[in-house]
Amino acid sequence: GEPGKGGTTPVPEIPGYRPEVPSVTPDKPGEDTPVKYVPIENAKYSLTERFVDEEGNEISPSVVKGTDYEEGSEYDVTGDAKVIDGYYLKETSNTTGKFGKGDMTATFTYAKLGKVVPVDPEGNPIPDVPNPQYPNVPGEPGKGG
Repeated sequence: GEPGKGGTTPVPEIPGYRPEVPSVTPDKPGEDTPVKYVPIENAKYSLTERFVDEEGNEISPSVVKGTDYEEGSEYDVTGDAKVIDGYYLKETSNTTGKFGKGDMTATFTYAKLGKVVPVDPEGNPIPDVPNPQYPNVPGEPGKGG
């Protein structure tokens, strides 16, 4: 019965958010009404570290560093590289950064340590002789001893 007015309108439900008002009754029915929503609780995300060879095969068990990170949280797990027997750390990916909306995975990629290969004067491997593998350097995942 009042053609110059807008009626009370409930605001939509948005999962994970709470509106500041339950409904809107416009003073100016021809204008849009912004409604602020606040997060009910910030979502929590996890950070997992993977230790893999160059083919992506796991060579040491993955480690979950935490499950309570929020969007915008910064992280730096570069120092978590470890010495893995017979391998050296070749590269890392996603070991520093900032959380978005989702879980993060930091990857430490390792390659096999080399060996000593005795050869004759022409460079041919000498058969039936030991080929000792380089040892790991304690505390230095990117080096062979």
